[in-house]
Amino acid sequence: MSITILTASDIATLLADPATLHEALASQRDVLSAFSRSSNTVTENEPPEIQIPHRTTIATEGCTTLCMPSRVRGLEGSEENPGTGIGVKVVSVPREGDAGLPATTTLFEGKEGKLRAVVNARALTAVRNSCASALFVLSLPTIRTSATSLVLFGSGAQAKYHALVLCALVPTIRTVTIVARRDTERLSSLVDEMQASLASPETSASTPTRSVRSIIAPSPDELTTLISTADIICTMTSSTTPLFPGPVKPNTALILIGSYKPAMHEIPSSVLAQGMVDGRKLVVDSREACLREAGELIDAQVKEEDVVELGQVLSGGTIGQEEKGGVFIFKSVGISVQDVAIADVMLRLAETRGMGTVIPDYD
Repeated sequence: MSITILTASDIATLLADPATLHEALASQRDVLSAFSRSSNTVTENEPPEIQIPHRTTIATEGCTTLCMPSRVRGLEGSEENPGTGIGVKVVSVPREGDAGLPATTTLFEGKEGKLRAVVNARALTAVRNSCASALFVLSLPTIRTSATSLVLFGSGAQAKYHALVLCALVPTIRTVTIVARRDTERLSSLVDEMQASLASPETSASTPTRSVRSIIAPSPDELTTLISTADIICTMTSSTTPLFPGPVKPNTALILIGSYKPAMHEIPSSVLAQGMVDGRKLVVDSREACLREAGELIDAQVKEEDVVELGQVLSGGTIGQEEKGGVFIFKSVGISVQDVAIADVMLRLAETRGMGTVIPDYD
């Protein structure tokens, strides 16, 4: 049996094709819906369609490495056309440096467990997160058709792909503002890349050119002004203190990506409360994980009945009071089955286009 290796360069080539976004969105919609369906269904006679064993952590002097296995039965294919279905993502968090997070996903076919692919996942974590965020925004009728201002806290891959994906799917966005603690080469490169990408002929032919800017260590007054005019706010940091004061204006979507430990807090409790007015629910990727890991939700003593999973919303569930305007919040800590789904998309597209390095007779 042969295996396919997809390098970072292969992934970048695939992601540069606009058609890839639609494949990625569809995969994330399917897997998030399956995740919520599986978590609310008890099956005694067969293994569950979604399996997420607890991740394993290995700490060294230089980094923390996380190993995250999972299974998505819907990706397993058939005997005639085998798919994947089982994946293990390994991501490392260096203690120093500013070069991002090295990551790899291995994919196995689900019938006999044979290795099918080794996929560079450095960019794919941000891609699958941005797709989930976009699906949340697309579920909000008013915001998806009228948002003009996008504000991003953070300057890494999450900011890049959230800007690219949201601007592709919400054509009314006119301004993109990147907020960072300090001026770095990474930030400058990101702004230059966003300016080139978002003002490309493909974009400006049908819509006015978007503006992209960065703000370094803004003052409280600058933050207040910025937040009071933002339609979509994305926070993608590991901050332990709120990034901005409240309140935010009505008809605002907040996407919280950064916090994944109880000590982390990207927004104040007052803003979180805005998302729960009149019985409106907070949207989460995983009810269990977010209530256990997200500092903002833990501090506010958010309960199970206060949240709804994005997979439930995508399957027809409601947030509550969507048409009355207000503040809508999506909290994500990431689900490993998303990694299997996005890697599977890359493998299928690569095989269709004859990309990647194929090693014959691996097993």
